[in-house]
This record gives sequence, structure tokens and C-alpha cells, in this order.
Amino acid sequence: MTTHGTQRVATLALLAVLPGCLTNALWRDYAWPGPTPITTPLGESAVAFDGEVRASVPTQRHGVWWHGPNGDWYLVARDGDGADIATTLLDGVDFVTPRAVEIAAVRQFVNSELDRDDARVVLRGDVDHKAAVQRVDPSQLPRTTLDALAPAIAPAAATATTSAPPMPELLREAARRIHRLEPRWLAGTSAPTELVAYTLVGADHRTLLAPHEAEPAAELYRDAPLDQRLPLLRRASLLARLEHEGRTSFVRVRLDRLWLLAELHPSERGFTQTSAWHLQRRPRLRSLPPLADAVTFPAHLQLREVQWQRAWQPTWFDGSLLTRAALTPITLAADLVLGPQALGFFEWVTGGKLGPEPSRENGPGSR
Repeated sequence: MTTHGTQRVATLALLAVLPGCLTNALWRDYAWPGPTPITTPLGESAVAFDGEVRASVPTQRHGVWWHGPNGDWYLVARDGDGADIATTLLDGVDFVTPRAVEIAAVRQFVNSELDRDDARVVLRGDVDHKAAVQRVDPSQLPRTTLDALAPAIAPAAATATTSAPPMPELLREAARRIHRLEPRWLAGTSAPTELVAYTLVGADHRTLLAPHEAEPAAELYRDAPLDQRLPLLRRASLLARLEHEGRTSFVRVRLDRLWLLAELHPSERGFTQTSAWHLQRRPRLRSLPPLADAVTFPAHLQLREVQWQRAWQPTWFDGSLLTRAALTPITLAADLVLGPQALGFFEWVTGGKLGPEPSRENGPGSR
């Protein structure tokens, strides 16, 4: 090779590794793709049993046991999927009576190892309307509270103005939940009912619209676990004005009850509440309270177990590699002509950006 040819090759090699070159950008972060997973179903089985669920107070910490003909199973609550509501109801509240539990579980095994253990738990029960919702005589309400519940400032008709005080965040959260409830259920009637207005009140039925009054522990009730939030929410109630059959009625719902009621779904026989759990053969806790002290509910379990076989096939062909190889002579020529700023020139002309492709992951958990 002549000296001139050697210099050209060296120049191309140097340009290819400089950060501002097209060739460097083309091959940056390239890696040969990993093996491809091949998953084959081996079979599945489904069984159903009638048994019982045993809950030990506090259920959020101790979990729930299933006891039936197929032995004992342990249910572990999943965070953020309604299990905190279910455990609170199982522990017992003054206006809800759980009656039965339905469990639909899927356990998936890959190469004989447990890969998934999800359970959907439906809690069925009854709600004592008189204990949950309190009717209020309007003659007992202060004038300021009646003014706050006037139809002129109904939530749907209220408009934001620069002079109006900001609505407390706790009232906004309570509003989201009361709108999940059927107004006729709040009124205790089957007639069509309209939710006209609502406001936060304290024990004396006086409005709590100032943020420091309505939110005595705002920084806690948002992030704290439900069992710590509910005692804080007992400090205030939501007072609502309802219109039905040409009449006006006022009802009061304590906020801790409202937080639970909003998670219940009416059914033909009371209510249902759905949550997500893990179904395990053995608990992860080191010690458990005696099951003899647990509260027992009739339960039905549907269990499906799926077996998979997963193998890993090496990648023998990569189209991205061939594409980059085909473009390399072009980018090298551009780098040789334009120098180490070829990439910047390309982006300026096209308005685009030549960057690395997203990394490809083929880990064992990818499906």
C-alpha cells in the first residue's frame, strides 16, 4: 500500500471514531442482539372449591388464609390495587357487613418455576345505609352552611373567579368520591335524585372552607396508608344537598366512610369490592397470629395453573447490521469531505437527528 493510501485509511479510521462524524453516530451503541425467547405452552389445569377465608386483625399486616379441600393457601395484599380497602372491610367497620369472598387465581409456571401468582378477590357484603349516611334537619344548620349549599353555587354551575378563594384539596378529593355514589342511594329513595351542592363541615355543621381548617393533616392523608388516613378523615364530613320528587333533603357523610363507600360497587345483593392479591402456598411472614382467633367468611376459589417451557435461541441474523454496513461507505465519504463536523451539518440540513436506536432487551422476564 502506498504512503498516500495509508494516510487515507488512517484518516478514515480517525474520522470514524470522532464524536461529530456520521459514521460514529451510525454505529454508536450498536450491539449484537441477544437470544430470542421461545415459549411453548405445556398445559393447564383449572379447579374450583368451596371453602372459607380466615382474616386475622389487622388483616393488612397478617394477610388472609384460604382453607378448603385443596389445603391452605395464603393471600398477600398487592399495594395500590384495592387490597387496603378489602382488608379494612374485613377487619370490620360500623356500616359494612361482609358476607362472602370470591377468589379467581392464576398461577403460572415457567420451566417449573413460579412466574406469576395473581389473585382477583371479590368481597360481597351489605351496607347499613342509616349508619353510613346521616339525615340532617336544615333547621339545625347555621346560615353560613345553608348559604354554601345554595343552588346558585352548585358544583356543576360554579365558575372560577380571581376573587374566589381556592377550593381546599380535601374538598376536591371528597367531591371526586361523592360523584361515584348514586344520588338516590344517598337520599335513601328509589326516585330520581340530583346532587345539587356539597361542602365540608365539622362536628358543629359549620363549613370548613379555609384550607387550614379543612385540611388539618393534608400532607398525611394523601400519602399515609389507609389505616392511618381514616382516623384523620373522621375529623370532617361532607354535607350534601339533594333534590328529589320536588323536595330538598340534606345528608351528611363522614369522610372516612365516604372514602370506603366510593370503592364499593352496588349489586343485586348488596355491594361488591374488587382487589388484587398474590396467592401463595406459604406466607412470607415469620410469625402469624393463631387462626383460631381469625374472623371466618364463606369463600369460593377458582384456581388455574398454567405450565410453560421457555428456551433461548441465539440470533443468527441481524438486519440492522446489514443496513449499517451498507450505509457505512456513504457516511465515510461524507466524513472525508466534510470533516469531523459532518453530523452537525447533516442535522442542520435535514432538521433531523441521527442517534442510536433504542436498546433491545431479551431478558428472561420479557414476554
